Amino acid sequence: MVTAMKPALQKSLVNLSRPICLAALGLLLINDHLLRQVMPSWWTGKLGDFAWLLVAPFGMAALLAMLLPGQGETHERWVGGLAFGLVGGVFALVKILPEAHDVFLRVAENFGMPLQLRRDSTDLIALSALFYGWHLWQQEPARHFRYGWIALVLVGLLTVANSAQPEYGITCLMPREKDLLAFSTYQSFVSTDGGLTWSPYQGDEALYFCNVQKDAPFISPVDQALYDFEQGMIVKESRDGGKTWQTLREFTRPSEAEQNYYVKTRPGTPDYITGPLDIALDTVTGNLVVAMGQEGVQVRKGDGSWVAASVGVFKAEKLDGPVPLFKLLQGEFVLGIGLGLLLFCTWNIRLFKRGFKYAFWVIAWLIWLIPVIIFPPATTHGYGSALSSLSILGGSVIVVPLFLVCLVFLVKDKGKTSWTMVLFSLGGILLFLLPYVLWGTGALPRYWMAVTAGLLLAVVVLATGARQFWRKSVK
Repeated sequence: MVTAMKPALQKSLVNLSRPICLAALGLLLINDHLLRQVMPSWWTGKLGDFAWLLVAPFGMAALLAMLLPGQGETHERWVGGLAFGLVGGVFALVKILPEAHDVFLRVAENFGMPLQLRRDSTDLIALSALFYGWHLWQQEPARHFRYGWIALVLVGLLTVANSAQPEYGITCLMPREKDLLAFSTYQSFVSTDGGLTWSPYQGDEALYFCNVQKDAPFISPVDQALYDFEQGMIVKESRDGGKTWQTLREFTRPSEAEQNYYVKTRPGTPDYITGPLDIALDTVTGNLVVAMGQEGVQVRKGDGSWVAASVGVFKAEKLDGPVPLFKLLQGEFVLGIGLGLLLFCTWNIRLFKRGFKYAFWVIAWLIWLIPVIIFPPATTHGYGSALSSLSILGGSVIVVPLFLVCLVFLVKDKGKTSWTMVLFSLGGILLFLLPYVLWGTGALPRYWMAVTAGLLLAVVVLATGARQFWRKSVK
């Protein structure tokens, strides 16, 4: 009932129902998911900030009104002040301080919600929207809020789904008279030594105007040679006006595991596309520079030799050694441990009541299968990684207590059956993880092969253990 609703919550919903706020939500939706994609510019960034800062305080106020105890005028003042202060304060900090910006994005990424948020102090002009929002908050609200709840949900969704564009790494090169520029989705770099070393670039050229489309073969101003490339394949050269071409470099496509390793270990919202993606001739040194996405750049020097150069965090890496492999497969290792606990609990299922057995089978095993099949940790990124982590956490809440109960039985058991179960469980963990390790080292080309093999081996171990241990329990 409306009469039982807290005044602060009612005021939040009423303000979200105002035509100006509904229009701001519409503008935010169109701006973030259409205008920024079709014609990104300074204006689209500011429009999104103005629209969000108008509606976000009311969404925050609704949340605080439900969480903070009390009601009445004092409660309403506290809710309004905190809502507008938090939204404006956090927005200002992440736009001004690099440390606050990095912490905010890192927290969002850890929750599986990568956001698109540039650190630009000129965005602070959008804080003026808070003054108009505060003016609306101070007014005596009407009692109806037909679209308030819908608007509240939209505020949350549009805040989380902030159209974070994929970060493909170095995709565009721009030669100039005395240096060379390189661009990723969110960063710009400059090189003055022919692409061998790079530093962050803060000049006037905007990323928005960098031509990331493949140009026709360009002509070297030095010797009139033609240079061209085929994405994901080769870089080639012609010295007879394009009649014949010579391959300068043929690139090997990284394995599926290596591609996912790049995505897992890069900050922001990384994605992988195979280079070369662009080429440019440095006018100072004559070096041919090739944009390779997440792998940085490749540089062909004047003597014909090739050098891999890192650009910021973007550099060529190999999935060699146990540490990189663990970084890629850490989620699968957790699932392997969960499988071992599940196997041990299942073989000791006689300890539980009959009705509980069915609940255990249905809930525990299905929750374990969700990240294995639907949200596999090594290949799921962005928002899906949060669902993968939540499903693993949910399974742990169920399986770990059950395992502890079974462990009590293990301590009390004077025979060797339970210790044999432990060995079988460890064997199940190792067999389940083996296909994933083979995939990570390149022996298996596709992740689905590792999933299929791991599940089949898990079923074999489960059936073998059940046949042995359940038969003994009957005897």
